[in-house]
Amino acid sequence: MKKVLMVMLATLLVAGAVGLAGCGKTSVKVDTKKGELEVETEKGGVKVETGVPSEAELGVPIYPGAEGVKNAAGTVTEGDKTYSAAQFLTEDAVSKVLDWYKNELKGEPGFLDMSTAEGGILSFQAGNEIKTVTIGPGQVDQKGKTVVIISSGTGTMPQLNQ
Repeated sequence: MKKVLMVMLATLLVAGAVGLAGCGKTSVKVDTKKGELEVETEKGGVKVETGVPSEAELGVPIYPGAEGVKNAAGTVTEGDKTYSAAQFLTEDAVSKVLDWYKNELKGEPGFLDMSTAEGGILSFQAGNEIKTVTIGPGQVDQKGKTVVIISSGTGTMPQLNQ
């Protein structure tokens, strides 16, 4: 799951940079200490932050005791649109984590439960934001742990090459 999240973030970065490169004057700022990349063009810009978003930024509760995975989280901002995703790990069983999230989110508008005993996806809408929690067993270097990926986004995905 960590690889999937990192591929998604890297794809957004590359698509943004390629799409914006043909927009005339382009400015790129990289701050490796803060983990930030900012691309500005005449048509707009994109900012990417790689730190683990907070519970308030995600708008979804973080499972108690779950640890954020460094370098498996980020936020992409384009104008008034923001997309955040973060990966968390816990020692608790998938079923326990899934039950906790179902209980926490069941009253949210448009709540969807797409889960099985092995894990699943829970989703809801908060205003113009879609919130998604993906829960499943860890793989490879995360075996024996439960992986939780929380994502949040406003509107539709950015169209960086307009």
